[in-house]
Amino acid sequence: MRSGSAPALAAAALLAGAGQGLGQLGGLSLLNSAVPPRRLAEANAALNVGGYLPAGLLPVSAGYLSDAVGLTTGATVFAAALAALALLGAVLVLTAPRSATAPFIGGEMKATGRALENNRRNTQKSPSDR
Repeated sequence: MRSGSAPALAAAALLAGAGQGLGQLGGLSLLNSAVPPRRLAEANAALNVGGYLPAGLLPVSAGYLSDAVGLTTGATVFAAALAALALLGAVLVLTAPRSATAPFIGGEMKATGRALENNRRNTQKSPSDR
C-alpha cells in the first residue's frame, strides 16, 4: 500500500461501515414495524442469515475468481456481477406491485399488517376496556 492511499482507505472504511450500519438499522426497523412480536426473533435470524451469508461468501468467491483469472480481471468481473445484481434488485423493487395496507407482497404480510393494527388498537384501550 502506498502511503498516499491511506486516507482514501480510511475514508472508504468509514463509508462502508456507515452504509452497513444504516442498512442494518433499516432492516431491523422494518422488521420491528412489520413483523408480529412472536415472530420477531425468527425474522431477525432470517435477516442475519440473508445478510451475513453473502457477506462471507462473496469475498471468498472473489478470491477464488482472482486466483483463477488474475486480480484485475477477477475484481472487474466481481464488480460487474455485483452491479448487475444491484440493478436487478432495483428493477424488482421498482416494478413490484404495491399495496396501501401492507408494504410487502403476499397474504401473510397483509395478515401481519392487520394483526399489527389490531395490536395497536388493543394497546390504546384502557385495561378495563379489554
